[in-house]
Formats: sequence, structure tokens, C-alpha cells
Amino acid sequence: MRLRLAGIALFLPVPVVLVLFTRLPLGVATSLACGVALMLTHRLYARPWALARAERRCLWCAGGVRAGTSLALRDPFGAGAWTACSEAHASRLRSVFGWAARHARLLQVGVLGSLASFLLAVPLASWLTSHPTAAQADASALFRLAIALTVLPFALLAPRAAPDHGASLSVPFPVHIQALIGSAAVLWLLRLVGTLWLCLGLWHVATRLGLSALTGTHAIGHTRMATESAVTIAGSHPFSTGNDTCLVHNGSLSNHNRLRETLRRHGERFQTENDTEVAAAYLSWRVRSGDTLKEALEHSLDDLDGFYTFVVGTRDGFAVLRDPIACKPAVMAETDAWVGFGSEFRALAALPGIETARIWEPAPATVYAWSRS
Repeated sequence: MRLRLAGIALFLPVPVVLVLFTRLPLGVATSLACGVALMLTHRLYARPWALARAERRCLWCAGGVRAGTSLALRDPFGAGAWTACSEAHASRLRSVFGWAARHARLLQVGVLGSLASFLLAVPLASWLTSHPTAAQADASALFRLAIALTVLPFALLAPRAAPDHGASLSVPFPVHIQALIGSAAVLWLLRLVGTLWLCLGLWHVATRLGLSALTGTHAIGHTRMATESAVTIAGSHPFSTGNDTCLVHNGSLSNHNRLRETLRRHGERFQTENDTEVAAAYLSWRVRSGDTLKEALEHSLDDLDGFYTFVVGTRDGFAVLRDPIACKPAVMAETDAWVGFGSEFRALAALPGIETARIWEPAPATVYAWSRS
């Protein structure tokens, strides 16, 4: 019991550092300085204590060991011989540390990269921004999200991995920290804290963006398989090139380069090389020229070459158009309460009242439009 209590006491600086970093209770400079000092000095006393008792304590459960299984592990601070109280616990440790060794880069970038970015971002936010408190909160939220997205896969997947029976394993984190309270307890803490930080980070993002205040009558989304441009955030859908107009697109346009130059001469601006942005800009240009959305889509049948299914959203409604060949899949459903569109029926299957909805495949070269009015 004394060893367990001593291990817990030596482990306490770890959560204290996290509180200092994410809550900044002593102010920015003092909190970060104290956190870094605790972090850098912790191994000076915790590691010798853990190594001195490595043969008498189980690395998995932190219980006493009489005749256990030895494990050779190498971490960033050197090699060490650790012990498991049973072959079952040794197998679990081989699973956890084997998974960590195979995903070392993920864990290093996710933890150390996030920490370095955070320690740089918080002081800069205090010195260079006009709203330092908000910027610091943003940095803390992003740090929590990054750490959560790193440790949750480790805590959830590593114990289920196949054991690694190599003579020696190289792990990307200090083993002595796990030895203080046992790897099993550390994994449970990572699951709890990771889940909490993930929720807090997402809640902060949602609050910062004001998502709870957003209202609307229709929404458009798209899971994109890129063919005409790079897989980047800039290339993601929907594309918006005009006030209250957005477009998602399944297909590819063959004349988007030529049409882009034409639209530039008419004053349209482009941020990507994506063909969908050209289609969105074309519709915005037609609407600004006096067309209704339906008329703009009808004109697009003459001016846009390629295979496509368009879904266009505006302030008052949305419209759907398939090219004259209609090789891209599409399905629509309508009731007295709603209208839905998807590339496959499965996207609509969970909608309320789908059993009695009118379901059909949009015809080629035909504009379907709905409005709140």
C-alpha cells in the first residue's frame, strides 16, 4: 500500500502540469514556466524511484511481484528492465507497447508536436492579438483536441493489439510514468481525460462558431472523392461564390479551365483550381446578371461540359440538376413536410416518414427547384 501511495504521489505532477497549461491559473507566464519546470524535473526523481522498484512492482497493475516476467523496454530516456506479475499482464504490456512502437510517429507528433505548438501559441496570443483571452482559450481548446485525438486511439486500440514478442521494444514515451501507477490505470485515465478533452474541445469550437444560434430550413453536405483537384481543405464542398448561394457537385467538368478565364473577365474571383468552384461562380454570375436560379441552371446545360449532378442551395430553397447523360447516381424523396436528395437511397433511409414519401430518380437535363415561399 505504501508503494502504491508513493507512486500516486509521484504521478500527481503530471495532472498538475496539464492544469497549469490548459487553465493558466497563475497567469500566462507563471503558469507556463511552472508547468515546464515541473515537466522537465519530474524524471529526475520519478524515474530513479520507478527503476529502483522495477523488479518488485508489476508494470501493468502496480502490484507486488514475487516471481514475474521480465520485459526489456527502451524509451526516450534509455533502456530499462521492467517486470509483470503474471504472463497475462506481460502479454497485455507487449500489446500496448508493441502498438506504441508501431505508431511512434503518430504519438510523438500528436503529443510533442501539439505541446510545442501550444507553448508557442499561448505567449504569442498574449503579445500579438487584441483579444488575448479568447486567443488563449482557442489555443487551449485546440491543444485538448489534438491530445485527445492522439491518446484515445492509443488507449482504446493498443490493449486489443496482438502482443509483440520482440526481445526489446522501443516506445516513444517515458515508461517510468506508467510504472508509477501502472499501465492499466494510465490507460483508463487516458480514456477518461481524452474523452473529456475531446468533448470540451468540440464544445469550445461549437461555441466559438455560434453553432447553437444557427437556424435554417435546409442544409447541403457532400462527401467528396477528388478527381479534378488536390485533396485539401480548400477543395472541400460546398463552394460558395455569391451571397447566400452554395453548390456541391458529383462529377467532373471538362471545360472548367476555359470557363474560369471567361468568368474572370466578368469579375469572378477564384481561390482554387477546383472545377466545382467554376460551376459555383458560373451560377453566381448568371444570377447577378438577372437569371433566376432555375434559369441559371438551365443555361448551364449549354455552357458546362462534363458529367455532373449539382445541388444548389440559396437563402430561400435549393435546386437539383443532372447533366443530359445523367451517369451520376441521384435519388430524391418528398413528403408534405420535407424534400431530400442523395446520391444513394441509404442517405435518405433514416428520414422521418420515408416509408410514405414519394421517391424518384431525377430525370436528365431537368431542373428541380424548391422554395420556402
